[in-house]
Amino acid sequence: LTIGGFVTFDSNGVIVGNINHSTTVNTSQITLGDIGTYMVDYTVSPTAGLGAFTLFVNGVAAAGTGFGPAGITLLEVVGPTIITTTTINSILQIESSIVGTLSLITSAVNASIRIVRLA
Repeated sequence: LTIGGFVTFDSNGVIVGNINHSTTVNTSQITLGDIGTYMVDYTVSPTAGLGAFTLFVNGVAAAGTGFGPAGITLLEVVGPTIITTTTINSILQIESSIVGTLSLITSAVNASIRIVRLA
């Protein structure tokens, strides 16, 4: 991943409700079909070095969702947050916000996301 690059997801777990993700087209995008409040927890595992990631909603960084502060070497970045969408079919993406190129581990799951609609 380069700065501004989005984390991609190549498979899906259990999806309940009006949440959609394609594993073949726009694999970085997760669509929330309904307006609502959601708990979003994501984990990204870079191979080593600095890693910082931010949750984007409809192309805009969601306030308070940047995790993995610069200057700290991390093997796993965890981003728990609650967001409220105001439009149907809102697009969620996780952006790499560290300067330079970052690799994700390849020997296990390197990124995951859990989305639960609260209201």
